[in-house]
Amino acid sequence: MHNNTHDSPILCIVDGNKQVRDSVGKSLSHRGFSDVEAYSTAEDLIEYLECKKQMGTELNCIVLTEYVLQGMNGIKLCKKIKDKFPSICVILFTGYYTDSTVTNSADHVIFKPVELPDLEEAIISTYVDKIVSGIERAC
Repeated sequence: MHNNTHDSPILCIVDGNKQVRDSVGKSLSHRGFSDVEAYSTAEDLIEYLECKKQMGTELNCIVLTEYVLQGMNGIKLCKKIKDKFPSICVILFTGYYTDSTVTNSADHVIFKPVELPDLEEAIISTYVDKIVSGIERAC
């Protein structure tokens, strides 16, 4: 269903728990998302994105991040991505916060516990919204 082409986004999972990263990555791969990468910290992801940007590589990514991270938290990561890499979409998952700071920081917020169909739907709708907004800007 989600055959990866050069236009398909890379899904970047950011979570401090290796079991969560592996489980989510494997589950998404089984559902057809073939380009999935995992990072243990926000800083590791930012380093990767900055490297890709310096190489002139198009940053076609959707970041899936936990709110609670060691070092930079998910909200700060969302803000940094929006400032430095505005074309990247961010899906934030949290079990702690529901205020407007959280909901306004990410393109999509999912509250825990995260069910795979809900995550898949969020990825697809976030990507479709990105495409539609790009088309609207071009018109």
